[in-house]
Amino acid sequence: MKKYTNLLFIALIFTSHFSLALNDNKCSKMLNDGWFKKYKFGGIAPSVHKAITQETKSEGSTTATSNITTEGTTAVSDPGYTSNVMTSETQSSSSWGDCSLIALKLRQDQQIAYVEQNSITLEREISFGDGGHLDSLADFNFCETDSVAAFKIELKSNFTKINGLKSSVEKIKYIKQIIRSNSKLNKTCYSEFIQNT
Repeated sequence: MKKYTNLLFIALIFTSHFSLALNDNKCSKMLNDGWFKKYKFGGIAPSVHKAITQETKSEGSTTATSNITTEGTTAVSDPGYTSNVMTSETQSSSSWGDCSLIALKLRQDQQIAYVEQNSITLEREISFGDGGHLDSLADFNFCETDSVAAFKIELKSNFTKINGLKSSVEKIKYIKQIIRSNSKLNKTCYSEFIQNT
């Protein structure tokens, strides 16, 4: 099967038990354990943002920025931390580990923001069935190179429905539905929408 089949399989399993799927604290904990220390500001969003916000509130923005910078310098030379980052990056493109679905969720959120910010251009490109923003949308959905043309055709044929949807979330959900309903795209693109918690 294709390179994202394993990723899709585990996503399907975890999304059916979503409370087990997205544990950003667990992922951050794994990342933050270095050899020299436990890192306060490492890991992934939103956990890292919570830590930075708390530090800023308690220490002030100048001290917080200094502490984050100092810790970042130490983390780069900490074999335990760098090893965990490499593991996390591997998980981000695989079907196992505490960080894999976190990466998918972050990518989905980026896709929603992308559709929101580029709605006018995307509307035009979907109506034409071609364009650079559609290439980016195919990439967000992990479509393999040989299926991008089919992806664009399907979006063009569903232009009226997509254009009639109000929010970016609704549009992304419908695009995922289009992918699932097309036998080629279902095998070569990622079709699951990870629900917001």
